[in-house]
Amino acid sequence: MHTTKWIQFFALAAFGLNLALAPLHAAPPAEPLRYALPQLVGDPSFRHAGRVTSLTPIDGGRRVLSSSQDGSSRIWDAQTGEQLARFAAEGRGYAWCAVVTADGKLVIDCGNDDKVTVWNRADGKVVRQLEHGKDVFRLALVGDGDHVVACDGAKKAVLWNFRTGEKVREFVGHKESVYGVAVSPDGKTLATASSDQAVKLWELGTGKLLHTLGAHKDDVCTVAFSPDGAKLLSVGDDKLCLWPVEGGEPLWTLKPNAAAKIGTFSPDGARIAVGLSSAAVQLLDADKGETQRTLELPGGTAWPVAFSADGKSLWAGASYLICRLDTQADAAPASDKSVAPVTGFDHVTAGRRGAGVYLAGEKSVWRWPGRGGRLEPLVALEGDRAARGVRLAPDGKTLLVHHSDHQATLYELPTGNVRCTLVVEKTGSNQQWRWSPDSRSVLLFERDRAHWFGASNGALYLTMPPRENSDYPHAVAVDRSARRVAVASGNPVSVRYIDALTVRDQGRVAIGLNDVDHLALLNHGGVLLAVDGRSVNQFGQPVEAKTVKHTPEKLAQWVAQLGHERYAVREAATRALIEAGDAAAEALKRADRSDPEVIARLARIKRGKATDNLPRKRTKNAIALSGDATALAVHPDETHWAAIVGTPSNSHVVIGKITPRGPEFVQRLAAPHGPASLAFSADGKTLYTANLNGTLSVYHAREPE
Repeated sequence: MHTTKWIQFFALAAFGLNLALAPLHAAPPAEPLRYALPQLVGDPSFRHAGRVTSLTPIDGGRRVLSSSQDGSSRIWDAQTGEQLARFAAEGRGYAWCAVVTADGKLVIDCGNDDKVTVWNRADGKVVRQLEHGKDVFRLALVGDGDHVVACDGAKKAVLWNFRTGEKVREFVGHKESVYGVAVSPDGKTLATASSDQAVKLWELGTGKLLHTLGAHKDDVCTVAFSPDGAKLLSVGDDKLCLWPVEGGEPLWTLKPNAAAKIGTFSPDGARIAVGLSSAAVQLLDADKGETQRTLELPGGTAWPVAFSADGKSLWAGASYLICRLDTQADAAPASDKSVAPVTGFDHVTAGRRGAGVYLAGEKSVWRWPGRGGRLEPLVALEGDRAARGVRLAPDGKTLLVHHSDHQATLYELPTGNVRCTLVVEKTGSNQQWRWSPDSRSVLLFERDRAHWFGASNGALYLTMPPRENSDYPHAVAVDRSARRVAVASGNPVSVRYIDALTVRDQGRVAIGLNDVDHLALLNHGGVLLAVDGRSVNQFGQPVEAKTVKHTPEKLAQWVAQLGHERYAVREAATRALIEAGDAAAEALKRADRSDPEVIARLARIKRGKATDNLPRKRTKNAIALSGDATALAVHPDETHWAAIVGTPSNSHVVIGKITPRGPEFVQRLAAPHGPASLAFSADGKTLYTANLNGTLSVYHAREPE
């Protein structure tokens, strides 16, 4: 089998655009792995190892500071997603909040280690730790540049001089844990929120209690001052309230679309963003308390939210991820493809250099032109129609999008104009769409039949008739020449082969696996790659069909035993006649066709006759996977394969090699963004994954030096 060298060397995908991270080393193969610089396109999404608990844009919006339940606080480059710094106090389980001082030299964070920790931002070393008390939840800087307020589970808030470590003042009066604190823009007023259902306003300089605001009927989690300092937002488990700072009744109250924990004002004070438990951010008109938009997140509960300095984008924590959302454009009709939203991708296809990479989500198709480019909307799907797959023609001029209504549309490239729609009257499930090598026709295989379409006008010019007693297909594969189709079905699994051009059966081979989820045909259909849930199996090189001669008397005996009362005898006779091949043809003509059991076994013998160049024996090697394989792709030169393994929240990419001895493990790549589909470029030098968080991961390969 032809093998190229360079494909063994893949790059580790990164968390942001042009982001380079230290590689995750797998078990070393025979040769050392070399890593090229990785690249990820789309809106950056950075990832913690635990739920994100706070977010703050810093340095004029060029960077983002976050904290997490993984116990760390981190600084990220806002454009590339590169992790610039990490702060993790020894013995801390959760980090609840982090802030950067006005001069930008210190980072202050807190967590469940009962301390407020002051860090030197430049070298990441601890400057001092303030012994605060039980579970420090939130921090708020005071405008003088020397003080910070912290609140805790001991029913109080404390004003600290973080430069000297002096405890200046305590604010005591709540009956339960204090979850939220905020300092007014003029630095004179402190607001606190508590699980005792109250919001309190204090004079920061004296500690005097000014007002107690009591409209909430459940825990109050967050408070935030408006930029002009005249209003106060409180976010409780029951509702949102906007208060006049001088006290009194709330200006408005609102029950959000889902449970909310944190809310914040935009820099101009016109809008409020609220993170919801439904993996969304609700944008409100600050004056009226009316919902303007709801921005969906790629997954997980939304907790912290923070506007960028210019208010044009919004940072949000979606469980473990940090996402940047566009807040500028109003929601547009689905037909306006220039503003089609990206909430996640399920499918990817790629062509040669210059042809681009195409990704599809539920309601939109996007194009990435290549290194240095940005994701561009190509198609917005209307009505109830959703994308279920994309395939780029070999010549790079046409894109096929398979829809949820079991039809497909051909789009001309690069315009995205519709050329035609491929329609069949009756459609089944588990459809497989493939291009012919010359890009002139499209093959659809579904359940028990296949269809051939002309790519120029979408005309259906050939249909393979349905088969009787056809098993439900678990997986379908078409070889690279679109000449042979393999269908896995049954339990234990057997594979039925079909000549895609003559629409004739080529035989059925038992492969002894259960629940095959993915198939690939290599070497023009002579080698089969089968993914059995958690293992990768290879079914050998092409083999010659054995011609076995039997006496007419022996053949007649086997035919007579097809209706024997004992199952074991019937089964042995059936297998013997399958192995006899065409030599049994005359004897089979004299079989008793009045017996339903005999008729069923005759059909099985017909399906199972051996032919040349079909894989028969599993190779010795099989690769065990650490989780379920959710996608499979084969390199264009058929020397390597790649699979996505695990769940969207905990997945990785496995690279393997195809050898005469069987599949071999090469490398395990980190895949932190929830990959749903993967594809090799036509030249095989790049592997792409479409991610559920709305990004495209790009893994590069290069030749060894």
